[in-house]
Amino acid sequence: MNSKIPILLLPIVSLFWLVGTVFIGGLNYPDYSHVTQFMSELGASGSEHGGLVNFFGFVPTELFLLVFIGMAFLLLKKNTLAVFGLSSLSVYATALMLAAVFPCDFECRPVNPTLSHKVHMILGAIAYAFAILGIVLMSFGLKNLPNGKPVYTSGLGIGIIALFLYFNMTPELPIVGLVQRLMEILFYFWFFILAIYLYRHQ
Repeated sequence: MNSKIPILLLPIVSLFWLVGTVFIGGLNYPDYSHVTQFMSELGASGSEHGGLVNFFGFVPTELFLLVFIGMAFLLLKKNTLAVFGLSSLSVYATALMLAAVFPCDFECRPVNPTLSHKVHMILGAIAYAFAILGIVLMSFGLKNLPNGKPVYTSGLGIGIIALFLYFNMTPELPIVGLVQRLMEILFYFWFFILAIYLYRHQ
């Protein structure tokens, strides 16, 4: 068995675990909207299946991603920019995992937020910011390597789009759920590009 096959599979497993969590969680959350509501609302305090969603859904999603990042680090440890980029991506995954430990308040839009809610929102903001930073740093780190140009161009483009989405992803936005999902799709699309590059060329 090729020892690098897991590096191809881990981002796929992570994405499918996230999609399955959100899809199944949404089915069991009355009147849940994937367009208007955060994914975090499925694990919010007071939600019927919040604990299951957080600890058997969101946490494993990020653990799969952290293993992928760790494998990428082993292959790119001599590339300084790539190492900084992977470190940023590990902050993204770790912060989202911790955000599952500190759930937002019910429906994630409280008038008087609890400490857990405040921590959750801060962790979410940190996570997405570091994901964008990590992708951009990685892109520049791989730019001049053989066959690294597609990783660079896609990463830079995704970073710019994600940055625009990031600054518009507020609870008041009527389509905030859609924006959050689009951002995650962009991240995972780039993770797949990176995984293919690492499998073929590293």
